[in-house]
Amino acid sequence: MVFQMHPRQNAKDLGKSAGKKDPTENPPISQVEVDWLNRELARTGLTFDDIKGRYDIDGLQDMTIEIFMKAIRSLQVTPDADKVA
Repeated sequence: MVFQMHPRQNAKDLGKSAGKKDPTENPPISQVEVDWLNRELARTGLTFDDIKGRYDIDGLQDMTIEIFMKAIRSLQVTPDADKVA
């Protein structure tokens, strides 16, 4: 079975500004959200590098709640890794 993620979205389209970030404007995701993301990545067999590339971020510190929600929605419709093989 072959699956496909939605087309890559550029970070500027997701509201990421080019200069210094105001931490109150885009607070980082919580530990609960990080844990949720890690569970979905483990289930699907994808890596955080896949997420970084798709959403044009350098790390968790750049992941806004908007990016997190888009990533989770995409991961939730991705089949389990053990069912793809």
